[in-house]
Amino acid sequence: MTSATRCVRRKPWRLGLGGWVVFGLVALGMGAAPLPSRAEVDNGSGWIATRLDMVITPQIDRAILQVAGTLFLRLDAPASQGPTLTLNGRGPAIRFLRAEAPGATSTMNDTLRGLPAIRSARLHLAKPARQGETLEIAFACEGEAKGYQVLVRPEIALASWVEAWYPSPLPAMEEEAGNPAAVSGSTSFRLPKGWRAVTNGRRVESTDCGAQACERWVTEEAVMRSFAAAPYREAQARAGNLDVGVYCLSAPLAVAEKKATVLARALNAMERRFGPYPYPTYAIAEVPEGMVEWAAGSEQGFILVKSSILADSSENLPLFAHEAAHGWWGNLVQSKEPGAKFCSESLAEYSAVTAIEDLEGNKAAAEFLEYSRPGYNPLQSALGYFTMWRDGGDKPMSELADDKWDHNLADSKGAWVLHMLRGAVGDSAFFGALRGVIRSYQGKSISLRELEAALAAAAPDRGVHEYFQQWLYGRGAPVLNLDWWSVDRGRGVEVTVSQLQPGEPLRFPLEIEVGLRGGGTERRKLRVSERTEKFHLEVPARAESVEIDPDRRLLVWRPAYGPRPMEETK
Repeated sequence: MTSATRCVRRKPWRLGLGGWVVFGLVALGMGAAPLPSRAEVDNGSGWIATRLDMVITPQIDRAILQVAGTLFLRLDAPASQGPTLTLNGRGPAIRFLRAEAPGATSTMNDTLRGLPAIRSARLHLAKPARQGETLEIAFACEGEAKGYQVLVRPEIALASWVEAWYPSPLPAMEEEAGNPAAVSGSTSFRLPKGWRAVTNGRRVESTDCGAQACERWVTEEAVMRSFAAAPYREAQARAGNLDVGVYCLSAPLAVAEKKATVLARALNAMERRFGPYPYPTYAIAEVPEGMVEWAAGSEQGFILVKSSILADSSENLPLFAHEAAHGWWGNLVQSKEPGAKFCSESLAEYSAVTAIEDLEGNKAAAEFLEYSRPGYNPLQSALGYFTMWRDGGDKPMSELADDKWDHNLADSKGAWVLHMLRGAVGDSAFFGALRGVIRSYQGKSISLRELEAALAAAAPDRGVHEYFQQWLYGRGAPVLNLDWWSVDRGRGVEVTVSQLQPGEPLRFPLEIEVGLRGGGTERRKLRVSERTEKFHLEVPARAESVEIDPDRRLLVWRPAYGPRPMEETK
């Protein structure tokens, strides 16, 4: 999930004549390199997090989350009077209790200009720091945990990185405050007796600490921290070198073990497409019904799912593969506008399709693309796409945001767009380009235009830019009418293809299968580009049937999807 972009208008900094004179004398008098302008050090940005060690204590009787620890920073800017740390993303849930560093004073819990949810701690150094210098900050903060994805209840405590619930240095652009730092280090817990935690990295210690249960986890990877803690029971599976765990509350352990095994196989299948999974462990953690509004949430190295999903006896391969795929698409490679949802949700959904393909076969993957399957969202399919279109919900993939249908459009039409593109450029270019994106953009954000450029570079003669223009920057899909009749004494077939959808006609390859008298079939490939086109096909026997796209490789309206969506998209 992404928070809304916030625009901040900065006031220009002005220095009077006397100030400039003093500035010049200081800079010249000692022969040192010129000091940076005040604007470069004014807001406390320019610091990079290098390590974070923190202790988490959920106060379940008070619904309070307490976080304390040490944050290590390095100055990346030319100079600074001291860093600014920030908390919170959606609401002012967490506040600073202290933020201390040697030789520094601090001002805490100010809001940033135009960002009312943010709470900040500005540290003022007695002597300006220079580029490359490091700083060790001891901090403590706490707040009510009753948010969308930060929660402390008697049944469970959880927090997702999207809530920015732990301190991070202010980014270079102040309006990006609230984006948590991806950083290595340790996460320790002080939990109620009988509780266990799930978080990023590996658990290295688990002990009793008097009236509490204590755990320590370590992550060598730079990750954005999330956790869940509850009285969990654990099931384990193995996926190559990857440990897969399922943490249960009410779900039967045998069902959880089955899901862990399926998830391990799905991860192995996706690794064959995209390269090694970005994190050393993976887990599914149960969230009790009624605690949260969402069904499942993906974190960096684990997912959170509601009890009803985990307890379901079906394997639900699509759901767990989709959430695991966010490890590559959305977590390791983040997304940005334009087209952020396509670069995360659509890629994760199609990654799940490839897992189904590898584990269950092409027919199962094709059926899932068309109709979804029990236990999964029915709207995330071709059937669902045309349903949403009829309801006025269609829009270009490049414009998906947070409107009513946008998430489901990303997972329905978005997956189909990637499936068709793969068919157009071939597996080698398609998956090679995506592996290249992972190498180039890990720890960074990618836009739709940048994804387009990467795929076009991998398949320079396959019309990728034209494909993106039509399928991602345009809207709709083919709604066809097909007429045919035998000619030339049954040795030929005249086929008329008409595009009925609103707007300009689309351009696409269309495979035709002709059923022949006496048995057998003949296939022909057409190139459709006009509103109405006629094709003459030579066949060895009289035609008795004509079917379009028999292998379901094209997102095209079919009668099984319901009435034709003939109205203009709203």
